[in-house]
Amino acid sequence: MNVVSLDKLFARLDECWAPKIVARINDMEVKIARLDGAFDWHSHPETEELFLVHRGKLTIHYRDHSVHLGAGDIHVVPKGAEHKPEANSPCEVVLLEPKGTRNTGDVQTARTRTAGDWT
Repeated sequence: MNVVSLDKLFARLDECWAPKIVARINDMEVKIARLDGAFDWHSHPETEELFLVHRGKLTIHYRDHSVHLGAGDIHVVPKGAEHKPEANSPCEVVLLEPKGTRNTGDVQTARTRTAGDWT
């Protein structure tokens, strides 16, 4: 059994909005990402998406409201909900998503990335 240091993994990130897979559990991937600025509006029609803020502050905008998260907070984006994450300063997050979930969900944008694998 391996121990994973989030601090050491986040120190390796060199690009914002480019998630890296750091662990797998069943059919789920645990990813980390550094976020800064506003992301693209998108949804994940087939799955929920969990955000856990490690450091910083994150706002998840929905079309009719926003959710504000700080370090240690968790929020689950409901399946199919259109949302736009935004960090007004650098923020570190842990994501839990089904294997193969694309960061921009149902849309293709300049920020669409295939999660790099650090497992």
